[in-house]
Amino acid sequence: MLPQLIALNTFQLTLTSIATIVALLLISLEIILRASEKINLSKKIDSDSRNSEKQIEVSHDLDLAITKLTEQHGHVNSLHTQKITYQSKDLNFINGWRATTDWINGATSKVFIFGGSTVQCLEVADHLTICSHLQRLANQALLQYEVQNRGVSGMTVNANCIELLKTPLTKSDIVIIYFGANDSKLDTYSQRAIFPFRFLPGYIKILGGLRIKLKLRVAEWIWLETVNPSDRTLKNSHINAKIVEDSLTEMHKFVSNTGAKFFALLQPNIFTKKPYTNRDLEICNRSKINPKIVKLQYNEYLKALGDKEWFHLTTSAIDTHPNTPYLDWCHVNSSGNSLIANSIFDIIKGDFIEK
Repeated sequence: MLPQLIALNTFQLTLTSIATIVALLLISLEIILRASEKINLSKKIDSDSRNSEKQIEVSHDLDLAITKLTEQHGHVNSLHTQKITYQSKDLNFINGWRATTDWINGATSKVFIFGGSTVQCLEVADHLTICSHLQRLANQALLQYEVQNRGVSGMTVNANCIELLKTPLTKSDIVIIYFGANDSKLDTYSQRAIFPFRFLPGYIKILGGLRIKLKLRVAEWIWLETVNPSDRTLKNSHINAKIVEDSLTEMHKFVSNTGAKFFALLQPNIFTKKPYTNRDLEICNRSKINPKIVKLQYNEYLKALGDKEWFHLTTSAIDTHPNTPYLDWCHVNSSGNSLIANSIFDIIKGDFIEK
């Protein structure tokens, strides 16, 4: 009996020692990851981003303008339904839509850009949005176009389709749908752990809680290395891509029937960027969005839409940036908006000139 007790105690002591060593390793790794993020935060960021005094001042003015706007008229997401007109130094809405600057008198045609918050661009002043950058490119090319911002935070392709069907068009207009981010937010809990972790009871739920609720960097790292989309998520991503394809096809048909031109552009996000900077890695680590889910959904978009002549990629538009323009996983600063506008202009300039 005594040898058995000794053996049992030795086994328990060994397990305790192993558990202690593993816990210390995980704690050490968490400390290292957080320290690394802290170092990255202290590094100089692109002058057009957060360390620019001018940019900080503009952001402060924008914050005040947005606060005042929401106090007077409610959330910005509903302004287009109320046809709100709002004026301030850096933030203006006309009939519920974000204003584009640098319009020229006598423009004979319009470019409508539909999308979500990445088109609405509340992170920057009016003259620094994608639409305003694109307007200046059209002006420089002596093209008589008026760029109209149709971005609303959180809007999916289906919601954009509904808005487009209400929009009067002429045969000389151009319609752009800039999509990807809002339609890629699948159920991130529909996952399956790789072997042998899938046999640990509650592994997905516990690890998911540690990475989302406690924001443990080590849990995020382990999650990305040991968890893949489940069959359910694979099915959902395929269904979602089909829904997006159907909505885009309906938009294309509506626009074509008016004689106007239609373009569907798959937008960049931080998970499509190459190469990564320290700042990109930092943002990825802090994001609650699972990159595997977004990449999976983007691949499904490519499968569903790759053969459409009206479908184009802007996913590499940010890659030439010397630092990073990202503020989070999908929103960018003015320099990022400028690169995206240039990419859009390159795609549609043939139709610009044709008309």
